Amino acid sequence: MIGKTLGGFRCTACLGRGERGAVYLAEGDNGERVAIRWLEPPLSTSPDIERRFATASQRLRSLEHPTITHPRGDLQREAPGAFYPREYIRG
Repeated sequence: MIGKTLGGFRCTACLGRGERGAVYLAEGDNGERVAIRWLEPPLSTSPDIERRFATASQRLRSLEHPTITHPRGDLQREAPGAFYPREYIRG
């Protein structure tokens, strides 16, 4: 994924991996840095998992707290997975 462009953001580093996917540091054309939350296949093809992934993104939009990062876009599909960009906070 490093070097790949997802939703207008170029992935520059892997920040972490887990059961469901990975989080990548990415940069937009305007210099904005975001964390791309990537859902790996075959989970990205599961309607239930994808729905939960999208619901989590929507719920986070309504929360305000210093330790919660905010979505910077909606859930998007990019073969072979799905992703959404989030606010990046170093640390």
